[in-house]
Amino acid sequence: MDLYTSKINLILAVKTLSTAIPTLKFYPGELLSDSLDEDYKADGLIKLDDMEICLLETSGHYDLTDLPRFGYDHIKGSFGALTFLRKILKTWYFANVDTVRALKVFFIHARGKRVHLWSLEMSMQEVQVMGHITSSEIPVNATDAGKVLDLGNLIWKLKLNTEVEERTNLATFVQQDIQKPVRGSRYGLLLPEHLDYCHLKDCFQRF
Repeated sequence: MDLYTSKINLILAVKTLSTAIPTLKFYPGELLSDSLDEDYKADGLIKLDDMEICLLETSGHYDLTDLPRFGYDHIKGSFGALTFLRKILKTWYFANVDTVRALKVFFIHARGKRVHLWSLEMSMQEVQVMGHITSSEIPVNATDAGKVLDLGNLIWKLKLNTEVEERTNLATFVQQDIQKPVRGSRYGLLLPEHLDYCHLKDCFQRF
C-alpha cells in the first residue's frame, strides 16, 4: 500500500478495542448510520448491542495537507456523534440524571499524520460539550515503537471510556414515574429542570 495515495487504515487498531469487549462490534467501511433519517456514511462505526457509540472519519491518505477537508470531516464527525447521543437519549428516555450526565459518545478522526480521539457528552440541559481526549501520530512501520505505544495509549483510553462490563445495568436506573416525552418535543432529550450550574470552561477542563 502506498501511504501517500491510499486512505488511512485504522481497522486493526480499532478492531482490537472491540474484540476485547464481547458486546462491542466494529464495522469498517462506508456505512450508513442508523441514527439519522438522512444518509450519513461513516468510515467506521462501533456499536454496543446495536447502539452506535463511536464513529471513525478518515480525511484522505497519510500525510495529506488539506485544511478545508479536515474542517469538513471534523464538522461531519461532530454532527454524527451528536446524532448518536440524541438517539441514545431518545431510546433510554427514562434514564436518571446521573446516567445521562455520565453518558459519552466518541469520534475518532484520522487526518494528516495523526489520529484524534474526541468525546461528546451532555453537561447540562440542552448543552453538549465536545472534548479532545488525546491524539497520536500514526505509525507507518514496526520500527516506530514510540508511535505504536502512543496509538496503543489512544485505544486504551477509548477502551476505558467504553468499557461497560462492570457497570450496573441501565434498567436499574429507571425512574418509574417518568412519562414518555411527546414525539419531537425538545428532541426527546430529558434532563431535570434544575442542574448544578456548570461554567463552560470547567466542563472543558475535565478533558
